Formats: sequence, structure tokens, C-alpha cells
Amino acid sequence: MPISREEILSEIRRFVASHEGDIPGERTFVTTTGIKQSAWKGKYWVLWSEAVREAGYDPNPMNQKIPNEVVLEKLAAFITKLGYFPVRDKINMHARNTPGFPVWQTIMKRYGGMPQTAAALLEFSRKTGNVALGELCEIRLKRETQKPSSVVNARPRPGPEAR
Repeated sequence: MPISREEILSEIRRFVASHEGDIPGERTFVTTTGIKQSAWKGKYWVLWSEAVREAGYDPNPMNQKIPNEVVLEKLAAFITKLGYFPVRDKINMHARNTPGFPVWQTIMKRYGGMPQTAAALLEFSRKTGNVALGELCEIRLKRETQKPSSVVNARPRPGPEAR
């Protein structure tokens, strides 16, 4: 049986009341209540923010892009503290436990892979005078140049005469 508009609004209000006034985002609402987007989207509201407003609350603001300098500052502090470049999962674990710290996906979208991130951090270290970070970046970049490329490791395919 379809869930009614009033039931959804009631669940939004119940969530807010039981979460110290926090407004649920769409994903949080689905996870907490089990009420899927298909129950309301295009039936009662076009946007989640419309449902939240109708329930009597101001919707959460959209996430703002973290400025590049802030991403580099946070990453530089983390890497300097560790004393090495962390792998993706270590970055994501730190992001989960540190408010405002970017996840690997954010870093990758900004700079590319780890070599490009190391190059951006090396430039950042030179601007900020962070010698320890600069050394870690140089070590990381040197390791990247020592990695064998896939072209070098690729085995030639036998020609038709060898088949």
C-alpha cells in the first residue's frame, strides 16, 4: 500500500525530534525510515527540500566545494603527521573520523591519482616552506618514476606464424 504524504511528513518530523533538531538528508531518511525515494519523488514532491519545507523545516544547505588550499592544508598536515603517503583507504578512514577532511574521491577529482596529488603537494610545500612535506613528496614522486609501466611489462602477442 502506498505511503501517504502525511505519513512521510510525520516521519520527517519524528526524525528531527529524535535527532536534536538535525534535518535528514535524502539518504539518511531512507536509511533511518526505510521510506524510499520512489514513495514521494514525482508523487508528492519533486525535490527532497520541498518535503522538508512542507514538514516545517529549512532544508540543509548544499555542500560547498572545499577550496583547493584547504584540501592541500589538511592533506599536508595528515601526511606530515604520518611521515608517509597513505593509501586510499587510510585517507577515507581518516576522513570518516575527522570532520572537514576530504575523502579520496574528492582528492582524486581535484588532482588525479596519487602522483598528481604528490606533485600538487610538493608545490604547496614549497609555497608554505614545509620542508618535511616536500621531502615526502619527492620520495613519493621518485617511487612513481621507478614503477614499471604497463607498456614495458606487456608481453608481445605472438604473430600469426607462431600460432
